[in-house]
Amino acid sequence: ALQMDSLSQEQVSEFKEAFNMFADGGDAITKETLQTCMKQLGFRPSSEDITEMFEDACEGGRKISFSEFVSMMGEKMHSVDEAKTIANAFESFDANVTGYITHDEFRKILSMGKSKFSDKEIRDFIKMGDAGEGKIDYVTLSREIGGA
Repeated sequence: ALQMDSLSQEQVSEFKEAFNMFADGGDAITKETLQTCMKQLGFRPSSEDITEMFEDACEGGRKISFSEFVSMMGEKMHSVDEAKTIANAFESFDANVTGYITHDEFRKILSMGKSKFSDKEIRDFIKMGDAGEGKIDYVTLSREIGGA
């Protein structure tokens, strides 16, 4: 889990405020309130995201404590920065900065990193960012991957 020190004081207090708003004076929020709480903070998680995050955070529990919430939001904040980083990485392969790269270039980029992606993962990424004509809209894709 991410440590609190990777977040600014403002972020932590913003999380605390949102958390308290939905914790109903308690010390935890439920799966139902997690989505509303995140929307309040400007995130747009899908129900699948919420289910996954909830299961990751509380290992079968029914509620999320503030520290679990902060660590979860820290990862989300981290992924927003990652989306920018990801887009910048693709941009370096896009000589004319069109916002698009070819499927082949994309496969090449993915095979360069430390993380090894399966063919299925690569196909899923291509589907997420497919702009037709064998091109990928990497700005949209970066947002998808980064979870922003």
